[in-house]
Amino acid sequence: MGNSTTKRAEPRLSDDARWAAVLARDPEFDDAFVYSVATTGVYCRPSCPARRANRVNVEFHASPAEAERAGFRPCKRCKPDQPSLKAEHTAKVAQACRLIEQADEAPGDDEVGTRPVVPVLDRETELDVHG
Repeated sequence: MGNSTTKRAEPRLSDDARWAAVLARDPEFDDAFVYSVATTGVYCRPSCPARRANRVNVEFHASPAEAERAGFRPCKRCKPDQPSLKAEHTAKVAQACRLIEQADEAPGDDEVGTRPVVPVLDRETELDVHG
């Protein structure tokens, strides 16, 4: 079995492990599964800040598509049908790296150069590096 560094390597998490992730609101599991609540008709990410459901009303799904096929709609709070924050940040950082790599040269002491500076990266990637 695994410690916290191998929990993603498990081919299929047990329902007890999934419920523990929901109780902990663990964002590390946001891309691993979603859970639905029978009494509300909604499905959420494990890290959703909404009020916790009663375990007897919860069902686990491998993906948002699976939850929707079962008749549930996405939570308006955690938006599990959209990319996770982690996935969005990873994509934006990768985009910033590509912009830097594609630039011609770094600025010298007395020149501006063509390498993107922080305000350009902010604008191009929508990363808020100052926040």
